[in-house]
Amino acid sequence: MRALVESGWYGQLTSGLFDVDVRTDWSLWPWMLDKPRLEYFYHSIHYVDAIRHVFGEPASIVASTTRYPGQAAAGETRTCTVYEFSNELSVTVLANHNNWSHRPRALVRCQGTEGQSEGTLGVLYDYPVGRPDTFEFWSRSAHPDHTFQRTFTERWIPDAFVGPMVDLQSAVAEGRAPLTSGRDNLKTLRAVLAAYRSAEEGRRVAVTEVASPFTAGSEVNV
Repeated sequence: MRALVESGWYGQLTSGLFDVDVRTDWSLWPWMLDKPRLEYFYHSIHYVDAIRHVFGEPASIVASTTRYPGQAAAGETRTCTVYEFSNELSVTVLANHNNWSHRPRALVRCQGTEGQSEGTLGVLYDYPVGRPDTFEFWSRSAHPDHTFQRTFTERWIPDAFVGPMVDLQSAVAEGRAPLTSGRDNLKTLRAVLAAYRSAEEGRRVAVTEVASPFTAGSEVNV
């Protein structure tokens, strides 16, 4: 998606969507069960990384968090979050970890004035076994050659780690900051903290309202 955005295939970006409706057995990670803050910190934080990578830095966030009747986990297991960039661009993340049916869903959509795409996060179907990721892109009739489909042979885990690890080793050898850096990740954490504040206070929260993580007065409590 990032490559297609940079090549202009989407035109002006207008919206994005992560729609995840799955069954997550949090007991696979016993140390998570008593965490008062759960879904954002240990799942949707990855979507925030992806959103920032593709769409840039959100200006404000509107969030809602809920639990499921009788759940074992102490923290939130359902979230609805809108990452707002402007009055013409927002990205929504819907995450529900309590889908007990046999029809899970893990979709990623990106829309623009000239192109749209939809993909699936294969690892979330029957996690951790999963299935191949898919991606489909289609464009306006003026660019019929830009419409294509792909089923990936690579898997999110472990193949998606190859790029960051190679770049990290190259960064060490070349004496530069890696493309995926701890300092950059603090911006993702800041957005997550803004989402928690929005849900707790029931209002739209500007990302700049949140103190930079790991500074005096920050809200980090993982």
